[in-house]
Amino acid sequence: MRSWLNGLGMRWFPVVGWAERGGAGANGHGNTVPRFHITWGTSTGVVKPFAGLMVRYAADGRLKMGFRHRVNNLIVENGAVKGVSGDVLEESRAPRGQSTSRQVVSSFEHRAEAVIICSGGIGGNHAMVRKHWPARLGKAPKTMVAGVPDYVDGRMHGIAAKAGAGLINEDRMWHYCEGIQNFDPIWPNHGIRILPGPSSMWFDAKGDRMEAPYLPGFDTLGTLRRILSMGEHSWFILTQKIIEKEFALSGSEQNADLTEGGWREVLQARLGKGATPAVEAFKQKGADFIVADRLEELVAQMNALTPHAPIGLEHIRTQIKARDAQLANPFCKDAQITAIHGARQYKGDKLIRTAKPHAILDAANGPLIAVRLNVITRKSLGGLHTDIEGRLLAPDGTVLDGLFAAGEASGFGGGGYHGYNALEGTFLGGCLFSGRRETRMTEPTDAQARRDIKPVICYPVETLPAPDMDILDAARATLTKVDEVLVPPRDARCFTAPAGHFFRITSVDGSQVGDLNLWNANDLSERFYSGKTRALHGTHLTKGQRMWSSFPALRPMATITHDSLAWYGKDTYGGSVHDVIGTRCDPYTHNLLSGGQYHHCCHSNLTRALADHLGIPCAQAEPHIHDVLNVFMCTGFTRDTGQYFMKASPVRPGDSLEFFAEIDLLGALSACPGGDCSTVH
Repeated sequence: MRSWLNGLGMRWFPVVGWAERGGAGANGHGNTVPRFHITWGTSTGVVKPFAGLMVRYAADGRLKMGFRHRVNNLIVENGAVKGVSGDVLEESRAPRGQSTSRQVVSSFEHRAEAVIICSGGIGGNHAMVRKHWPARLGKAPKTMVAGVPDYVDGRMHGIAAKAGAGLINEDRMWHYCEGIQNFDPIWPNHGIRILPGPSSMWFDAKGDRMEAPYLPGFDTLGTLRRILSMGEHSWFILTQKIIEKEFALSGSEQNADLTEGGWREVLQARLGKGATPAVEAFKQKGADFIVADRLEELVAQMNALTPHAPIGLEHIRTQIKARDAQLANPFCKDAQITAIHGARQYKGDKLIRTAKPHAILDAANGPLIAVRLNVITRKSLGGLHTDIEGRLLAPDGTVLDGLFAAGEASGFGGGGYHGYNALEGTFLGGCLFSGRRETRMTEPTDAQARRDIKPVICYPVETLPAPDMDILDAARATLTKVDEVLVPPRDARCFTAPAGHFFRITSVDGSQVGDLNLWNANDLSERFYSGKTRALHGTHLTKGQRMWSSFPALRPMATITHDSLAWYGKDTYGGSVHDVIGTRCDPYTHNLLSGGQYHHCCHSNLTRALADHLGIPCAQAEPHIHDVLNVFMCTGFTRDTGQYFMKASPVRPGDSLEFFAEIDLLGALSACPGGDCSTVH
């Protein structure tokens, strides 16, 4: 999965976070190490490559997107799903935060060999959430905020069930305790989740501090059950120092530094003075936030916000003072303070997620802040029942032909994929896995027959003029060295080889690969043509094969006469040496993938070498640099994703690759900065 997503362009923030630490003993549920990876670009960055593909396919006429289309029925014929039908809704210009129009203007029907349901769960339909609310979590709250849009309403569950699909584990849900109302909602009743560090004191609706393990970031479902045993809401009480260091908010809009920025923006937002701009905005404008200099004022405002569930000032004060007193106790018995010290053992938490322990009632750490926390609906772990291939199953377990489900509609991977305490952070992986799996399963009925068609060689080489290897082998016995060029590490040099001469590339110091360019020494417009060489000889070259020149000449430039690594052949990964697959490492791709400039890559090395040899500016030399023969480099294509890979070269000092110059040649060789290319390129 990681290599696939990386190939799509996704990258991850290097500071790994905690999903949740768990609520039981060492052998209970919960994470042992941090493992919550944030994608650069947040959810926008995850969606972007797929949205880009959709736009491209739509432009090519391969995909039709039906906006404002609402499915009402699945078309079932002879026990198989053959398509969908439903309503076309009127165009809507509803403002942000309001539902769009559901006025029907026409109908539609589409037929297909496969139908995939990707309609999400039930979190936007609070009536359905309450209907399936599990008794093990207590009584379903009357008031909740919505962590998903209102179109995530579970309609397709019922429509699929009507067509014969089975539903499973509908009471498995993952709702959060730390929901706050969005002051600038995107959809009705829009809630944002606080992603807290470990230091805020957590109180139930009656004002009782919640005991371990019901601490911030430990046991989501256990804490939800604990909160609902005393009411419907809970409270964080904290300080300005805590909110500055520990509060993060869910949602791409609330994380602009990670969504749209880079390292500079992240460092400014996370390590700069004050809380992040998004957190400060909620502190000032959020309906659930209270800020006060004194505890008396804070509790009074808390009670004004929830008059139906008042809390006692002295009861709150006593609990906070008891907590603060334990800060000076070297044998601290407060479980939360112990947990804070434990969290700060991890450098990532200490750097950006956990405040230094301090007294909450000390005015120097203020002002005081209280946050009313609402239950926020989010994820459905049950739903449509599928097998591992994403095929919908009927209630009796048989496959419902033609119908598939992916993502949250099937509980992020099959409806039965997650248990009651599925760990936070496992959901998106199941969503991506099921979607990827099903796109490979939804194939035409004659798909295998199409795959079974035998391939043919594009360019049969039986009639290709062959070199006289007997003469070349005999000539090798009488070779005399007339010149030598030493290429320094991470640099390049040019050389000349007149027609009828041999030239040999030798590894002299360590395991080193090189990038080779060749030109007609009398006409630089005729140069090595790696694509045509690959088409004629294959992806990797060895003795007896040739390097061919560009159009219109298309003739042999050099013939390989000796290869000390010919023994390597093809390894178990499909790798081999001396490839004509890759282009050359270059500053443009480096900047695209990683940012920054690096000019000791092979493209830059070759450019400088040619410029120095010809006595021309680099800007004039660069257009002559072309795709290379990767000498000694061990490469291939991954079998699952078809991606170009590299591995440690088998070359050792003394190994060589030798050529016969068929025409007057000018060559340039770069010592790749990747060394043996075992880890970086």
